[in-house]
Amino acid sequence: MLHGDSQLERYASVFNAVEVNSTFYRPHLRKTFERWAASVPEDLRFAVKMYTGITHLRKLADIGPEQEFLEMVQALGDRLGPVLIQLPPSHPFTDVTGDLLTALREVYDGTVVLEPRHLSWATGDVSERLEELRIARVAADPPLITDRMEPGGYGSCVYFRLHGSPRVYWSAYEEEFLQKLAVRIAAMLAEGIHVWVIFDNTAYGSASTNAIQLQQFIAAVVTRPAPGLLT
Repeated sequence: MLHGDSQLERYASVFNAVEVNSTFYRPHLRKTFERWAASVPEDLRFAVKMYTGITHLRKLADIGPEQEFLEMVQALGDRLGPVLIQLPPSHPFTDVTGDLLTALREVYDGTVVLEPRHLSWATGDVSERLEELRIARVAADPPLITDRMEPGGYGSCVYFRLHGSPRVYWSAYEEEFLQKLAVRIAAMLAEGIHVWVIFDNTAYGSASTNAIQLQQFIAAVVTRPAPGLLT
């Protein structure tokens, strides 16, 4: 999590994507988003996590608060990337939830990614519904609802959230894991897929180190002369 504009500016000098988690805990003013957008390079994009009052307390009960949140974050302008909707483990997929996501799509055309934590979201039928709605299901590590770190739903956007493994939020990732992920990401990029990778194994400060390592591994894979080496 970033604290203050100066820290954001330093972060933006190294990375081109940031996930804003503070919006999960409290609403922000439009002028805050406008200031952030004005303080970073043109290529940096913000993913913004939807307010917990909407996702956990109200459990996506109606479209009104969602629409207000979406209108607020659009103050980021063209710096806005995905809106991240994280659901509690107690929230299954239901017809009502599906209808609310459909209603969300009727009022918002931007990128939406969903991190569900109930097994009912892992079925093929639900993935097809998310694909129709152009909502990507997060590929999380440790895996939340599948045996592997697999994305689902809308295939044109893949969003990895790497929480640290085996100890969530604490453990650093080994180079072997990051190298394999880099090859996987390079293949996705070659297909024109928009890929986001967010590390939040921050307790020991591993997130930044792992992110820089992954950048380097991806650059090495992408610049290889023979496409056959991307295997």
